[in-house]
Amino acid sequence: MLKKILISSGGVFGGVLVVGLVLPSTYRVERTTLLRAPTGRVYPHVADPKRWREWTPWHEAAYPEAQWAFGSQAGPGAVRSWSGERVGRGSLVLTRADPETGVAYDVSLDGGRFLAQGTIAFASSEDGTWVTWVDSGDVGGNPFLHYLVPWIEARLGRDLDQALLQLQRVVRDTPAEVVEAPPAPVPVPEVAPAAPVPDAGPAPIEDAGPAPAVDAGHDAGHAPDAGVLPVASEEPGPSGTPTSAESSLPEAAPEDAGPTH
Repeated sequence: MLKKILISSGGVFGGVLVVGLVLPSTYRVERTTLLRAPTGRVYPHVADPKRWREWTPWHEAAYPEAQWAFGSQAGPGAVRSWSGERVGRGSLVLTRADPETGVAYDVSLDGGRFLAQGTIAFASSEDGTWVTWVDSGDVGGNPFLHYLVPWIEARLGRDLDQALLQLQRVVRDTPAEVVEAPPAPVPVPEVAPAAPVPDAGPAPIEDAGPAPAVDAGHDAGHAPDAGVLPVASEEPGPSGTPTSAESSLPEAAPEDAGPTH
């Protein structure tokens, strides 16, 4: 009896293995929705992985036990990584980002054991922006994991539907981001070069002739002489007599020689 059970189990296991080998190992999920907004309003929410937690179901509130990390930039090269018991370990890197066409990304799961790729493409229309999200990957060569492909596609499809619905709400409720254009340069008028001035040479110097003599006694700018006291000459006259200045002095009295006897 036990032998029959083992043989039956082996047959089932072999059948499962064979079927798993022929099942596809790849999955692909695609969802499209129309957002009533231009591409310029949709792009900032998609090109920044930090803002994915506003509209995707993969965020701190849904998985509080997980650790989340984000790069410091948006656009190509921006990173979003996570680690936790329920979410596993992985990272998402934006490989392309364009405001008109959308973004592309690569996903690494379980330390690079599983890889996936995705695009969130934009298509402008009169009614807004058509957003098409495609996510695809490969579960590897393990035949038993191939059985998980239908479950992965169903679960991932629900997540993408939920994310695009929330993205529509976020874009609708978020004011348009105003990007200030740089100021236009002020035109500088062209100034014609100044015409060269001809060299006239040194200026001629006119000969004014000799300077006129200045009469010291009749200087127009000098006050008239109010009179100068004459200075008496101290030189003796020809006869040895003193000058008038000396004669005007009183003579000294002769010295008294005393009485004569």
